[in-house]
Amino acid sequence: MATEHNIKGILLDYDGVMNEGGDNDPFARLALAAEITKDAAKEILWPLWPGYIRGKLPELALWSTIEQQIGHAVPLAARDIWSHAADLQPDPRMVAFVQHLRNDRKLPVGLLSNVTPTTKDEMLKTPAYNGFSFVDLSSETGLAKPEDEAYLHALAQFPPGTRPQEVIFVDDQEERNLTPAKNLGFIVVKAVSIPQTIATVSELIAA
Repeated sequence: MATEHNIKGILLDYDGVMNEGGDNDPFARLALAAEITKDAAKEILWPLWPGYIRGKLPELALWSTIEQQIGHAVPLAARDIWSHAADLQPDPRMVAFVQHLRNDRKLPVGLLSNVTPTTKDEMLKTPAYNGFSFVDLSSETGLAKPEDEAYLHALAQFPPGTRPQEVIFVDDQEERNLTPAKNLGFIVVKAVSIPQTIATVSELIAA
């Protein structure tokens, strides 16, 4: 069902959109675990990040590479550097908004999230991903924002024939994630706060 503005679907990022975002910094956590600076942690982890969030780099291989680069072992107990489900629960206002969009406005609402395999497994044990028309997770699909294929893979899960120009994409990272989506034709919204996100999307679908 299309609105007057011809919006046929909504696509949401998770962290920073479904919640207000938090202290989910794997580089800082790795620095603490490996007893190195945050800059050094980022230099080591960033090149490994694309393969890891796409589910193509196994956890053991990731840590083996990290240990080789820092020159010492990282105890298993110190490897808990990924975001926890308890820290990523959705804000009730966004849960209600997604329900409103789907049930009252009759719009499909998808989730497009770059997520590590460890965090994904935790999240799937909770209701956090419930309520969406579909869930598109990088560590399952092997595709991650900001590559075009990630957005197009999510687009293909909307009703057949849906075009980017008919889908609103909401993310909290403008330059990294929203600009590529806009270049593909999506209607983009930068999430600054939950009230702002709800208001902006509501205005667009009512236009």
